[in-house]
Parts: sequence; C-alpha cells; structure tokens
Amino acid sequence: MFLRCLVLSTRYPLCFSWCNVPKLLNIDDDGFASLLQSDGSTKDDLKVPENEEGEKIRADFSAGKDVLVAVLSAMGTQCIMGSKEVNK
Repeated sequence: MFLRCLVLSTRYPLCFSWCNVPKLLNIDDDGFASLLQSDGSTKDDLKVPENEEGEKIRADFSAGKDVLVAVLSAMGTQCIMGSKEVNK
C-alpha cells in the first residue's frame, strides 16, 4: 500500500490518497472485479473502468495472465486506475 502526501508547509503534510495493489481474481458479467486483499479477504464492489486501461485489464485477465490492479482511494471513494502483469 502506498501513501501519497502533499506537503503544504514544512511542518504539516496533508495525506490525500492511498494506492493499494491487490491481485485480480475474477471479473463478473457486470464488470465488477473480485480482488484479493493483503489480509486474505476479497473485495467485490469495484468496477473495471470503461476505458483503454479497463480493456487492457480485461484482455490480460482473459488471456490467463496474473494481474495486479492499482486501486486509488481518496475522499471516501475508490476506483481501479491501472494494472500490471505479475512476473512469474
């Protein structure tokens, strides 16, 4: 998990987003991704994006590749932002 901080002054950094990188387990017919969290639980409430990155995620997953996805969390909202194939 990555933490990104914006430094507004030399004394007080303001943390504005988290980026988690779970493994993609499945994509259902409605486009929701099933993700394996670091604690072993699954997260099933994020949709694969409807853009070029989403098409890449779907294609890699359909080809049988192990895929990690970048989940950005900010202001109480989460979304899948990108992906990376796991090197075996």
